[in-house]
Amino acid sequence: VDLYFVSQLSADHAAAMGFVFPISFVVMSSLMGIGVGISSVLAHVLGQGEHERAKKMATHAIILTLLLAVMLMAVALLTMTPVFQLMGAAGTLLTRVEDYFLIWTLGVPALAFLMAGNSILRASGNTRAPALVMLVASLINLLFDPLLIFGLGPFPRMEMRGAALATILSWCGTLLVSFWLLT
Repeated sequence: VDLYFVSQLSADHAAAMGFVFPISFVVMSSLMGIGVGISSVLAHVLGQGEHERAKKMATHAIILTLLLAVMLMAVALLTMTPVFQLMGAAGTLLTRVEDYFLIWTLGVPALAFLMAGNSILRASGNTRAPALVMLVASLINLLFDPLLIFGLGPFPRMEMRGAALATILSWCGTLLVSFWLLT
């Protein structure tokens, strides 16, 4: 969704998104891997009928996921400029990459909670709610992207930063829904 709207700014803006994709893919894949582990372990414990143990494990899984997300976020922020320079970003392009990635990276803990929460829900047999949560996240992003990227209505024109902020808003909005479902 971000790329669609950002590409309407210029080819250079779209190219900046291309630099971010591999790094964001590594972060998201790491979180997905953790989520698969959470689902597997919790489904096993729930299958044994140990609901109290499963609740404790779910809480620990969320805490561990958040700690790992903060570590991923810190590494990403500390290495962002040299990594993107090694990938070939320079000048204005590097600035655009950093504009997006800096804000996007600050939202990683929200994404981590959201993904861990969805994994817990799936482990408990609820596959519909996590799918709906992710659909709502996409719709929120779709709504906020044009508003924040282009500065429509009362919103300021933020370009790359707006795309990243729209993504974080979608994660935070659905994180609250996920938290409500978990509790």
